[in-house]
Amino acid sequence: MSTLFRFLFGTCTFSFAPERKTDILNFLLENGIGAVSCRTDGDEGRLEVFCKDAKRIPNTVCLQISEQGALVLLRRLWHRPGLIVGGMLMLLLLLVSSLTVWRVEIKGNERFGAVEIESALATAGLSVGDLSPTLDIAAIKNRFLRENPEISWIGIYLRGTTAQIEVREASTEGNTPSHTGFCNLVASADGVIERISVDAGRAVVTPGATVRAGELLISGIYRTATGLRATRAEGSVLARSEETVTVFQALSSDEKQPDTREIDGLWLEFFGKKIKLFKKSGKTDAEYDIIKRKEQIILFNRISLPIFIEQDERITYSTRTVTLNEEQVVRMAFSRLRAEMAARFATAEVVAEQVYAEWTDDGYRLTCRVEYISDIATPLAYDAQQNGG
Repeated sequence: MSTLFRFLFGTCTFSFAPERKTDILNFLLENGIGAVSCRTDGDEGRLEVFCKDAKRIPNTVCLQISEQGALVLLRRLWHRPGLIVGGMLMLLLLLVSSLTVWRVEIKGNERFGAVEIESALATAGLSVGDLSPTLDIAAIKNRFLRENPEISWIGIYLRGTTAQIEVREASTEGNTPSHTGFCNLVASADGVIERISVDAGRAVVTPGATVRAGELLISGIYRTATGLRATRAEGSVLARSEETVTVFQALSSDEKQPDTREIDGLWLEFFGKKIKLFKKSGKTDAEYDIIKRKEQIILFNRISLPIFIEQDERITYSTRTVTLNEEQVVRMAFSRLRAEMAARFATAEVVAEQVYAEWTDDGYRLTCRVEYISDIATPLAYDAQQNGG
């Protein structure tokens, strides 16, 4: 009989003397009571029946010692309303927690700090502790861009309890317009247009055209029946471009030799508040690196809690100069080239590459000509009043 079936309907366990087992079984047979199990172990016997039949067995036959199952559990909880309320509150908190923004990740910022951008986001309507379903992403983006002219574009993506923010800072060349809610899309690199997708504005180039860096691609000014209108140009322009990547590997290199590893600090981040659990004190003259790790507590691999464990690991090291043989130099050069390619063309599609190798007196040089397709459209803010808006 399945364990689930027994749990749902509940069972009771009775104790009896082993020599009375035959009498017990005869009693059950005479009264039409089915036994879940009946066994003897040494000087003690155990009888297990469903709870609905337990009341039909008097104490003179055998003694009930326990009961278990879903019905028994519910009956016990019914007499302890505090546990029921606590359980419901816990489930409610878990549900609300999974729908709440507990972490903000910012990418693309160079001149402006993450704290400064988080503060501007909070003013625009997005901060830690907000419920995801209540957020109007479009309104938050519009207000943020309107109140922060130094940011030309922002993307907001909700991933579970994390808000991923991507920003593009406005160009610092020339005078900054007084109103940068409007922008054109211009080319960030030279290339041949492959495909154009316009979400807002007016395309001024066509597929097959050759463009130069800085050239207008999608205009934020367009003509209507009532005259010129200004908007924030949005879209993508895929273009085929070429670029040369060069790496050089010297015949000798400095290597770090790890000496010790130890926990330098430990913090608990709860509901956006960081609590220090441990922080190593004292200074060291040895050179060291700090590796930071931050993990979120997730229940059942599904429910993300607003609890993070942050850890700093300190690795002390010594440096030594190592002379490489030709095989090591070549292998390290290609490894550096692959890393450089992966970083530089992470968002592009590489369609062709040619690698040229050259030995010099000091080392080994790799030159790679890369042909790739990428989105070259980048925002350039303008003043609508000065551009016919």
